[in-house]
Amino acid sequence: MNREIYVSGSGSNADATDEVFVKQSAAYVVSDNLQVMVSTPVALVEFLGNVGIKDVNSLKEKVVKVGSEQILNLLKQSLLSESPLTDVFLPNERFNSKRRKLLEQRDHQFISQNIPGADTNGSMAVKIMVRKSEGKALCAEAMEDLVDLLFSFLTIPLANVLKCLDGKSSLGCVDNLYKSVQVLNNKWFVAHNAPVSSYYSWHQLLLNPGLAPKFRCSSQPFQLEERYGNYYFIIPNISLFIYGWKRICTFLPFLFLLRNMKRVGFNECLLIFLM
Repeated sequence: MNREIYVSGSGSNADATDEVFVKQSAAYVVSDNLQVMVSTPVALVEFLGNVGIKDVNSLKEKVVKVGSEQILNLLKQSLLSESPLTDVFLPNERFNSKRRKLLEQRDHQFISQNIPGADTNGSMAVKIMVRKSEGKALCAEAMEDLVDLLFSFLTIPLANVLKCLDGKSSLGCVDNLYKSVQVLNNKWFVAHNAPVSSYYSWHQLLLNPGLAPKFRCSSQPFQLEERYGNYYFIIPNISLFIYGWKRICTFLPFLFLLRNMKRVGFNECLLIFLM
């Protein structure tokens, strides 16, 4: 295996002020079914034509606040609904009573709640275009922060989604899987030689796996942690690099080596640096 991995500050062309997934200083249009497009006059006219809007007077604008509760509901409805914006931001607008009944049946177990560790203070204002005749959202005009947050839904492990929803996702039987891990004793899970973390057991990681490195969105209120694994450096050659006292890297045949395990701590690293 021979692979280069670039980390922050290693020459990436990305602007340091950009969000995680999309660039700043751009406006976007988010449809009711969460299709995202860059907001341009041509794209907006094409979108309105595709949804059958011929007269803009049939539309109205509504400004809504997006906080942690709305984001949690958006996450849930993105998995269950074909019109998440309407279901989250326009629940009291006029639309088909049969659809309202289905929504109430589907969400009867879900109760809005405070997410442990969530940032409940931050919120953003979003402008929604509403069809007057139906009270249904067509799209939302959003900046990069909301789009970045929506894209971050794709990076959240299923277990963390269930954790945010307190195990009440209504997603088939996955709630039962999550509850099974919760109730099973830690002794029934595989114990590896090396501990996963000094703070987390394998049992806890199944319930709260966290995000992949570099995938945490700053506007996400769930406060999900990034999980960094162990790093291994492999040289695809039978020879090894030797780091000498003069800090010169040289090749040495593998057969000439004698393995001797030494413990290297902070003091030893400091001595190497100063020598």
